[in-house]
Amino acid sequence: MQTASFAGRFKVGTRIYFGFLLILALLGLVVVVGVRALSSADAALTRYVGISDNSLRISDIDSTLAHMRRAVQNYSFTGSGEQIAIVKESQRTLGQELRAARDATSDPARRANIERMIQYFESYNANFGKLIETREKRDRLVTEQLTPIGTKATANLEQIAASAMAEGDTEAAAMAGVAQEKLLSARLAALRFLNEPSAKLVGEVKARNEAFNALIRPLADRLQHPARKRLAQEADTLSDQYVATFEQVAAAVMETQRLAFEVMAKEASDFGELSGKTVAMQTEARKAMQADIEADMERTMTTDVVLAVLALVIGLGLAWSVARSIVRPVTAMTGTMTKLAAGDLTVDIPALSDRDEIGEMAKAVQVFKENAIQKKRMDEAERERLEAERRADEAQRAREKAIGEEIASLIDAVSKGDLERRIDLTGKEGFYRTMSEGINRLTDTVESVIADLAEVLSGLAQGDLNKRVTRDYQGAFQRVKTDVNATSTKLAEIVGQISQAAETIASAASEVSLGSADLAERTEQQASSLEETAASMEELGATVRSNADNAQRANVMATEARSAAESGGGVATSAIEAMRRIEDASRKITDIIGVIDEIAFQTNLLALNAAVEAARAGDAGRGFAVVAQEVRQLAQRSAQASKEIKALILDSDSQVKDGVDLVKKAGDALEGIVSGVQQVASLISEMAAASSEQATALDEINATVAQMDEMTQKNAALVEETTAAAQAMSGQATDLKSLIGFFRLEQTAAALATHAQPQPVRRAIAPTRPAPVKQASHKPAARPAAKPAAAGHAGTNHGAAASSAAVLKRSSSDDDDWKEF
Repeated sequence: MQTASFAGRFKVGTRIYFGFLLILALLGLVVVVGVRALSSADAALTRYVGISDNSLRISDIDSTLAHMRRAVQNYSFTGSGEQIAIVKESQRTLGQELRAARDATSDPARRANIERMIQYFESYNANFGKLIETREKRDRLVTEQLTPIGTKATANLEQIAASAMAEGDTEAAAMAGVAQEKLLSARLAALRFLNEPSAKLVGEVKARNEAFNALIRPLADRLQHPARKRLAQEADTLSDQYVATFEQVAAAVMETQRLAFEVMAKEASDFGELSGKTVAMQTEARKAMQADIEADMERTMTTDVVLAVLALVIGLGLAWSVARSIVRPVTAMTGTMTKLAAGDLTVDIPALSDRDEIGEMAKAVQVFKENAIQKKRMDEAERERLEAERRADEAQRAREKAIGEEIASLIDAVSKGDLERRIDLTGKEGFYRTMSEGINRLTDTVESVIADLAEVLSGLAQGDLNKRVTRDYQGAFQRVKTDVNATSTKLAEIVGQISQAAETIASAASEVSLGSADLAERTEQQASSLEETAASMEELGATVRSNADNAQRANVMATEARSAAESGGGVATSAIEAMRRIEDASRKITDIIGVIDEIAFQTNLLALNAAVEAARAGDAGRGFAVVAQEVRQLAQRSAQASKEIKALILDSDSQVKDGVDLVKKAGDALEGIVSGVQQVASLISEMAAASSEQATALDEINATVAQMDEMTQKNAALVEETTAAAQAMSGQATDLKSLIGFFRLEQTAAALATHAQPQPVRRAIAPTRPAPVKQASHKPAARPAAKPAAAGHAGTNHGAAASSAAVLKRSSSDDDDWKEF
């Protein structure tokens, strides 16, 4: 049984009141002594407080104005109604504060400044009203016109592309896709303009829309389908409407920017200058009054210090006694509550018998202890219930896993070709039974389809082209049935046609022998022409040797010129490589500048958010530290990017210098090439004189060679016809008949192959006689002529053998391809 202490018999408030009343009584003596001295400073202090309050009010006005300016700028970017509410609230607060500051100001100069501040404030509010109207106009245009028009035009192009693709018009679909890409790029540029307004983006939107028009109009002219043509024409019209609407939006956006960042910013700046002047004037007035008040207070302080020391000693003693009577039981209660929080429910609660507030606290803690004991019992019961539910869930999952494994086993067997297995329906109910029955039906269907296909393919492998799939199927299985039957029918037709072609080839082989006799005659004439050609060639010997010497010298010079040209080419290649490196460096600079621009933009936004956060939170704002840290990080990234830009610019300058040196070397090398070319030209002039001597002999040679060429071409044609037809056709016809005999065709196809009338291939060969050969003016000694006829026959036999081997090889390859097919 706990007993109450002496202090615990009294309320804490009673003890505190008693102590403070005693201290106040002592301090009252000090006050009475100092009242007379302080009364003289009261009037000055009142005036000082009034000026100070007005200074604080002006400072609050500046802070509120800055907050309102941020809200106005945010509204110009976002168009948010929340920002309007912030501005309206700031306007109401500023109006009240400005009027209060004006009424509390007695100095004429400061009052005039405040009057001008009120005028700027009212003008600022009026311009904000215009800003709201302009921004709302911009939002209406974007929401009600610009976005629906762009969406509709894009949808039209999607319909054109889908319809054209469905009907096989891939060119129209491709043109529609390219036009859609141009339209989307124009819409993207418009969206970028709404986020980052600039005159450059306005021009970019128009340019991209013109590119879209250049594509959509030819597409509309090309389309013949009425619906697609109408959609294309409508997209063209919508494009013009889109540009017109965008121009209105751009005008509204630029007006919004002008009001927010030029007109209203100027008014706010002028307002701030007046505010600063007013605060400076108030500061000077406060300093003068402060000096007077400090002199009066020093006299009063000396008197009050003595009395205050006495009151302090007495108050400290009383405070120690009262505090000790409160702190000790509170400390004990804190330890008890800490143990309860740690889960110790056996601890005793102190001060339960006290009649003060601590005793009431102890009774409340006792209730917490009892509730914790009850909660512990309830938690144990809940854990037991959850464990039972967990065991039931595990049993259900085990059943589901067994069914899943059975299905997976069946699917694995089917994928390996085992179509005999089925899912056992015993013990399955509901969804699992329905799914199992469906899988069994699917397996039955697949087994039936594969059996039919195997029967047809087995017939094909044995040469029976009469097999067909007769059972009815649906969907993809029906398409497989149709394709297999069509393949068998087509193969039967092809085999019949090949049989007919074999008969035609056999008939054509007899026609080839007509060219052999003519070939022998042409070969003899060719030998005679070759004799006279040899006589003409003897006369050219001396001239050709002279030309050969000059050609050798020209070759040396040409080699030197080529070396110089190669040197110049290498230098030019090095120069091009240097310029390419400069281009790469410039591209990197562009990328880094883009990063810096992005960082600068984000830095501005973060700085703005930091200012907003600081203004809202005041002196106790903690969010400012986080935002300021982000700003510093972005600034560091900007500095790093600037360093990289500087390094790349220096590297680019070095590469340019290297390029200049290399180009100079290329010029020197090219000068050497010019000198060599001049020497080559001199030698070529000498060769021209010798060439004139060859002209006469070359005329005779040309006539003879022309005849030889004509005969040679005819002989080659006859040799090819003779070897291909005589040596291979009969053999191929026999092979084809043998191969076709492997297949068994329907009666209709066989009848078509039997009654086909092959048309023999006939070639009319008209033997030609060579024109008389002009004799050379100076004939050398006659040379023994070769036996042309024998040579011609030998060449023919050799060519025929080679051609026959090639044809037989192709035939064998065709057989392999046919078997594979």
